[in-house]
Amino acid sequence: MKPKISIIMPVRNGEQYIGEAIGSILAQTYQDYELIVVDDGCTDRTCELVDSFSQRMKLSCIHHPVNQGIARSVNDGIRAAAGDFIAFLDHDDAWFPTFLETQLAHLDAHPDVGMVHSDFQTIDGAGNVLEGSVAACRGRHRPSGFVFPALFLDSFIVGNSVLIRKECLERVGGFDESLRWGDYHLWMRIARRYKVDYTDQVLTQYRQHATDRKS
Repeated sequence: MKPKISIIMPVRNGEQYIGEAIGSILAQTYQDYELIVVDDGCTDRTCELVDSFSQRMKLSCIHHPVNQGIARSVNDGIRAAAGDFIAFLDHDDAWFPTFLETQLAHLDAHPDVGMVHSDFQTIDGAGNVLEGSVAACRGRHRPSGFVFPALFLDSFIVGNSVLIRKECLERVGGFDESLRWGDYHLWMRIARRYKVDYTDQVLTQYRQHATDRKS
């Protein structure tokens, strides 16, 4: 049966953390999902570790023989996605168990909202919490609704906390592959056409470390 949610995970040489990231997906209280891992030219044990989860979840893998970059990897995952909703999880980040359940419930209750995101923690390479709540630690208010003007002035959405209706991506397109980091550009394009809401709960962890490809 077609899954409700498609989770896209781009990875290049992610053996150190990918088991933890996929483990956080397995631990979700909401289970109607598929995981699409995009192997962006990995040369380490990433693929072997991913394969070890194949009997425990609906999982598929797209292989790039050589590195194509994050934008191309995510777009290939979106093109392969069967779900009505799309989530992104980098191989070195993690979700708390109620992430999918909470974000899907919000979109189901608000059919006029195209995307929802949440508060999150930052952690270091060893998993130590740096900021228990980014919103609280940085004293930032997160608006909901038609947030394009606020988003234009401040990039306040973290990619591992979003859940997006696939129809939004079909309308505005995926990541711009001419940009090295295209997530902010995508959020802006979605926010120009759709309401974007904020869940005031810490639902994800964003890892900051020396080999971080996300910033």
